[in-house]
Amino acid sequence: MLVRSHSTLLTVVSYAELGCAIPLNGGAYAYLSHVYGELWACLFSWTMIFILKPVGAAAVALLFGEYVMRVLQFSVNADDTGLTWTHKLAALACVWVVIGINIKGTREGTTVNTIFTVIKILSVTSIAVIGVAMLGNVLCYR
Repeated sequence: MLVRSHSTLLTVVSYAELGCAIPLNGGAYAYLSHVYGELWACLFSWTMIFILKPVGAAAVALLFGEYVMRVLQFSVNADDTGLTWTHKLAALACVWVVIGINIKGTREGTTVNTIFTVIKILSVTSIAVIGVAMLGNVLCYR
């Protein structure tokens, strides 16, 4: 955990340094283009589009599928990866729902994003409130 937090901090500081040194819009593409040239920036962009972003989305979808199946308490024998076909089916359904919402329009996507953001904020707030409420309870430490 400590290594990850330091790694994140160094990444943030590096991007802040790049932002001050190279005042261009466009994030990593602009920095790579300025420092290494258009070819490397283009290759990085295509790698992000076809490999890094889809793999990240697939990982999030698989985790979502696993959590959904745990909530529904539905599971069958797992394969070598520890995931069942039901987890993978739930992940696929999740991906198709997100695709459908994005096809429908930006207004619908914004609405869904707002709903999930409110749910996240309420979840984190409730965890903090419950934690503060439990501070005075000696029984929670046993």
